[in-house]
Amino acid sequence: MRPLLILSKGTITVRQWFIISKHVNGLITNHVPCILRIHQRHSSHLLLTAIGKVFHAYRLNTLQVLLVSDPHPEDIQALAANSRLVFVAAGSSIYVYRRVFHLYQTLTDHKGDVQQILPFGDEHLVSVDASNTLRVWDIQSASVYLLLEFDTKNFHITCLLHPATYVNKLLLASRQGTMQLWNIKSNKLLHEFFINDTPATSSITAMAQSTVVDVVAIGYNDGQIRLHNLRYDETLVKFTQDFNGPITSIAFRLDNIPHMATGSSTGHICIWNLDTCHLISQVRQAHKDCPIAALHYIPGEPLLISNGSDNALREWIFDMPDGQSCRLYRERCGHSKSPRCVRFHDNEIILSAGNDGRLRTFHTILDNLSRCFGRTTRYRWEMELNEDDNDNDNNDTEQALPIVDLRCEVIKENDWDGIIAVHEDRRRVSAWNFIRATRSQHKFEHERFATKVYHDVEVSATSCDISPCGNFCIIGYSTGHIDLYNMQSGLYRGSFDDEPVKYAAKNPRKRLKSSPYATAHSYPICGVSFDSLNTRLISCDISGNIKLWRLKTKTLLSSTSIIDQEMSSPVIKIIKMIVHRDSGLIALAFNNQMIKIYDFDTMTFKCIRTFSTDTHTKEITALAFMPDARWLLSTSLDKTMKVWDIPSGQLIDAIEFDQAIITLAVSPNGDMLATGHTEALGVYLWSNRSMFGGPAINLATDHENQQVLVGEFESPEQISKNLITLSALPESKWKNLLVLDTIRQRNKPKEPINIPKQAPFFLPTVSNLRGFVFVNPDDEKKEKGKNQSHINQIQQFLYESSFTNRLDHQKQNSSFSSDVVQLLKDLGMAKIEYELRCLSPDQGGSLERMLTFIDVLHQAFDNKQNYDLISSYLALFIQLHGTNLIWKNQELIEKIRQIQLKQKETWNHLQRQLNTSIALVKYIKNMLTNTVSLVTGAGNGIGKRVAQLFASQGSRVCGVDVQKSDSSCEHSFVSDISQRSSVVKLADEIYHHTQAYPNIIVNAAGILRDSLLLKMREEDFDDVIRVNLKGTFLVNQIFCQRLLAQKQTDLKASVINIASIVGKYGNVGQCNYTASKAGVEAMTKTMAKELGRFGIRANAVLPGFIQTAMTDKIPDKIKEKLLSMVPMTRMGTVDEIAQVCLFLASNQMSSYVNGASIEVTGGL
Repeated sequence: MRPLLILSKGTITVRQWFIISKHVNGLITNHVPCILRIHQRHSSHLLLTAIGKVFHAYRLNTLQVLLVSDPHPEDIQALAANSRLVFVAAGSSIYVYRRVFHLYQTLTDHKGDVQQILPFGDEHLVSVDASNTLRVWDIQSASVYLLLEFDTKNFHITCLLHPATYVNKLLLASRQGTMQLWNIKSNKLLHEFFINDTPATSSITAMAQSTVVDVVAIGYNDGQIRLHNLRYDETLVKFTQDFNGPITSIAFRLDNIPHMATGSSTGHICIWNLDTCHLISQVRQAHKDCPIAALHYIPGEPLLISNGSDNALREWIFDMPDGQSCRLYRERCGHSKSPRCVRFHDNEIILSAGNDGRLRTFHTILDNLSRCFGRTTRYRWEMELNEDDNDNDNNDTEQALPIVDLRCEVIKENDWDGIIAVHEDRRRVSAWNFIRATRSQHKFEHERFATKVYHDVEVSATSCDISPCGNFCIIGYSTGHIDLYNMQSGLYRGSFDDEPVKYAAKNPRKRLKSSPYATAHSYPICGVSFDSLNTRLISCDISGNIKLWRLKTKTLLSSTSIIDQEMSSPVIKIIKMIVHRDSGLIALAFNNQMIKIYDFDTMTFKCIRTFSTDTHTKEITALAFMPDARWLLSTSLDKTMKVWDIPSGQLIDAIEFDQAIITLAVSPNGDMLATGHTEALGVYLWSNRSMFGGPAINLATDHENQQVLVGEFESPEQISKNLITLSALPESKWKNLLVLDTIRQRNKPKEPINIPKQAPFFLPTVSNLRGFVFVNPDDEKKEKGKNQSHINQIQQFLYESSFTNRLDHQKQNSSFSSDVVQLLKDLGMAKIEYELRCLSPDQGGSLERMLTFIDVLHQAFDNKQNYDLISSYLALFIQLHGTNLIWKNQELIEKIRQIQLKQKETWNHLQRQLNTSIALVKYIKNMLTNTVSLVTGAGNGIGKRVAQLFASQGSRVCGVDVQKSDSSCEHSFVSDISQRSSVVKLADEIYHHTQAYPNIIVNAAGILRDSLLLKMREEDFDDVIRVNLKGTFLVNQIFCQRLLAQKQTDLKASVINIASIVGKYGNVGQCNYTASKAGVEAMTKTMAKELGRFGIRANAVLPGFIQTAMTDKIPDKIKEKLLSMVPMTRMGTVDEIAQVCLFLASNQMSSYVNGASIEVTGGL
């Protein structure tokens, strides 16, 4: 347990258990102009972009991330670089980096935020802050070389430029439209430009050095571009962009082609020919609806780099030198608008979609594995529905459709689509393929919405889900409809209707289809979800009606209304619903910031938790369960996220963010949290702190001056005196006590130890007949002690140890405790045997010690502690002393009898509990529990083994044979199945004994009358057909009629007909048998087609060469010939056939197997 601090009543300071660090995915660039760092000695150049407080470095040739800088104290406002260093302006400080990542200097003399920086050679840097103060820095000494202050009314600096070949000259542009040329070495103003222009020009917004000496390009706020010669103060040419807005960036082509590129505030790029002085091409919407932050031509290549505030970095290529064939060559982009839904595809890949209509994946480890799936736009059929809407956006067919909900399933993504997305205010749901990273051709929309009934109704999809099997998707609408679609084909598979099920008048068993206009709810759907078993569907509307549906029949199982609208004021509505499939929990968020958790496995939607205190103060935006369903996470527009502990029903964590979270997702293993925030373009990743430490266990919030106890939890030695407690020691510590002699014998060396011929020179030795031995000083002491008195030696023989001292102490105090047992638990096995052996008077012990030890064991049995260990100690004690001492002393015999009765009593109690638990587990695990089985031919062979196996699996087996036999069945009957009257009587008798008709039927009865076709008697042919084919027909017909007559609502029955592989391929001498078994197989397939709709499955098993009484009659020559045809070169067993029958009989394993013929032939 971790310490938690409570400050005062109603206020909490909690330790943040969920967040330990953050990482942002999907942020590429922002409004800060990107820069190129051209290295003179290397061909790999870098591209640097700013993202909030950090900057990214990309390889120019691949646009792959090379590194991410450490965060700065404030957001980055400007970037610059020379051949050696990188300069970053953040707040009022300038950070100088060497080798891009190593912080070299920090320049901190500015009073306001630095807005512009310009490297001036390799030794100096020019910077301008918000107070219109210009500083020239000496980089090596980090000191200010020159300081110039300008009046913002007369000259407000907007751009800086160091003209090429102009030594020590700095060109400044202003918001007033004028420029000044300064000599920073002499601190003199050399010249002013555009002072006398009439009318006054607009403010200068961009400035760039051209490829011609003395000529610079100047961009203005009104869209005008001017090429000006600084030496002669003469304007050479003027261009004007037709787009409304300023010139944001200018770049000149650097591969000997006289082209200039200009960027606008509307996201367009213009390409100008400087020789002919006209516009040659435009790149429309190069960055959609945002200004072009920077333009850079790559030296010597026809490539143009651009970035903008739409979180995109794009590289354009000119295929032809005329500049007209400009196309997108490479891009690196994220979401241009904030993501609205985030989902984990697996532990490493995140799916993200948002207001820009794009679906993206972000890899949490390898950035180069992130992908863009494309985006969804408005279609012409959608605009036709809004003919009365004359908004200009309707004319834009490329208008993005925001994605508001997203679901994915990975199990079938290799075969077909596995992702569906719901779009804002749209009824059509799009499908996506993860493997191909494209939008699918399937678009889920019911045709009812195109009719006149819904022409004036605003219909939109509100929620969706994909089944755990990946085959189906479900969509909920604002009209209350719930539609089911197939993910593979995209076809409509039905709707859910809460009206009673209707049947046809002529055929009461035929269910009529519901009307396509029927709704599942009367209010808009706020959530739909499949359960974990893919058998039920949970739906909820905003009015608080939760419904549980059977997926297969689309019928309503239960409905619960959790909001009393008549008693609530104002009206309470549900705004969010999430389902945890594995635990069967539903979390609902209400518009009054209350959260409730329901259990849908109870069928009545029982409310198990309500969080109404310490909740959010504004609307809840997202909910998420942890994978183990122990925690529930909730976020709100109040910029907080709260973590609720479901078992204790308490708030354990509350975290505040800079921006409100609008979507969140937890990774499948619970170690990461992904969040999307308002006005944030990236996906934020947070680590789970509880994965690295202990979880929060208890937290109280409403008690003043509450003390929270801190400490480790210790389990008691015995939970209850009514329970038998084991020692929890390894089995080897008590099982091997009785076989120590065997272990010693096994561990003895096989060969005697070889004495070395010559000992080391430094060890004292004495020669003897065998060579020499080492001198042991202890031996000399023993030799001296031999002359002592024998009386003293006898007095010292009484054995004493900590164990015997404990026994003597127990005897003196007459109180028994667990100290002796605890002492023995700490000893090794050999030491335990030695201590118990020394209890005998012959080994230094006494009879009193032996009696005391038996009393200690008896007391341990009374306490029901260490049962396994005490039993082993008692067995070892009897093994050591039973023959020599115990059976010769009446007092010891009486003590042993008493403890034996106590041990037996304890064991009987334990055995009863174990037997009860084992029986319960077997009952639960048995696959055929609560079933009645009918097995024909149960007297021998396959039928007998099937009956035995079914009985072992919990089925009530009714065995049938033509003669009375022992089939180990619960009920045995004698019947001739070839006679209808006999089978009818059999059905009556089975119902009389079991009060039910069999729902599992195994037709294993069969006979052989083998002979060649030319020699076969007609009676033999008729007998085989009558038993094998007609008998199977009569049993199936009569018992299926009885089952259907009961009109069960959820009938699940299985018919298993034992055919034969020879019915498919034929066999010499068995024309009657092969004909009967071929008929059985064909009958099975017909039964499957006729009875499958009633819930009765029919399958056939085709045994090969099986060892039974019938096959024993086959001559040996024919057996050898048949075995040579079997690849497994052996005969099959009846147990192998019975296992296949068990598979077909179980509704857990073969509920969708119908009309199958399973060959069990060994490959024949």
